[in-house]
Amino acid sequence: MMTFDYYDGVTHDMAAATQTAATGLVSQLKGVWPGKTDAQYWNQVGIIEMNGQDDYANDTGNLSAEVFTLANATTVTNWAKAKGIGALSFWALQRDNGGCPGQAPGERNCSGVAQSTWQFSQLMRSFTSGATNSPTPSASASSASPSTPSSPSPSVSTPAGTAWEAGTAYKVGQIVTYNGKRYQCRQAHTAIVSWEPPNVLALWLPL
Repeated sequence: MMTFDYYDGVTHDMAAATQTAATGLVSQLKGVWPGKTDAQYWNQVGIIEMNGQDDYANDTGNLSAEVFTLANATTVTNWAKAKGIGALSFWALQRDNGGCPGQAPGERNCSGVAQSTWQFSQLMRSFTSGATNSPTPSASASSASPSTPSSPSPSVSTPAGTAWEAGTAYKVGQIVTYNGKRYQCRQAHTAIVSWEPPNVLALWLPL
């Protein structure tokens, strides 16, 4: 689930909004698939955040209503580990830098908040690494490697990987190449423009 772009004109604590949305999803899952444990329901939840300013800032110029901050990243990561959710990621890796602090991200190549490069990645990486969060980066602090939720066992794969292409239906485990790098599909989906593998790490695992 994507926990951003609410577009309701209300100023949000994006960490609290994430927890509220995920709790609502778990309630729905219990109605659809009764009989599981709470841990099993939470493990079915996957969350994608928008690191920094989301699209609401671009479209309205409101820079305070929907901002996923570095502090939010720490809060959500610790909460996600405690709940045992299945996946935690953010959209998107190329935004994980402080190239446009205090501005709407515009072309979406920066976060719109003051940060060091890869700080969201550093802060949030402990979701999978088991490290303890510190007030450093959020998805990966000193490493340029983004947070990578645990990858599913591949059910379909190709030897070297075919080139990623919008409009293609991908299955879990399929391997593609994009800009000279290989990625493995995490979730079955039909690709669209803007869902290129490096931009949507919830769908693609870098190899």
